[in-house]
Amino acid sequence: MGYGVQTIKGEVVILAGKQDAALAAARELDRHDELKSGWRRVEQPDGSVARRPHWAYTDPDKVASAQTLTELLQAFRYRVDTEPDDGEIYGVDFIGSSLGDDYHLWNALAPFIEPGSEIVWLGEDELLQRWSFDGATMSAADGHIVYESDASTRLVSCATRIAATVQRRCPKAAAGLVMLPDDRTVDLAAVEAALLDD
Repeated sequence: MGYGVQTIKGEVVILAGKQDAALAAARELDRHDELKSGWRRVEQPDGSVARRPHWAYTDPDKVASAQTLTELLQAFRYRVDTEPDDGEIYGVDFIGSSLGDDYHLWNALAPFIEPGSEIVWLGEDELLQRWSFDGATMSAADGHIVYESDASTRLVSCATRIAATVQRRCPKAAAGLVMLPDDRTVDLAAVEAALLDD
């Protein structure tokens, strides 16, 4: 069950001096049960059964007992690459099979991750998602795998979408011409032909 993924890139840098603060941010995140999509049955003293929320696909005891950021990431099913000298994290590789609540974790860690770091996921449906870090926030962007045989089909689709968007937004587009801000006009048919030209 779940959405099967694998990392195809895990270039994440967290300097040793920021790891304690990053771990504290993850601990604060752990207080937000409403974000957790996993749960386990817990028997109450009165014999009733309750649900104990936890991060999906993780062992909550391992998450709770993690003493370092590396241990916490391992509890979230990552292999962590560290520098032997100072413990700087310079890479991660997801070793689970289904994506859980990982988005929340990495979003909480984002302020402690060096700018330019990124994780690229390949989903079971061949969709890609890139999580990029700028030193303060994380942003996500979707992508697709395009095989060489699909390239011309995708290009036609792209050209058609561009032309349709331009025609909706520009008053002269119905005539096949678009007025640019500097008073030049562009022939939509010529733009589409140029996009499709090998």
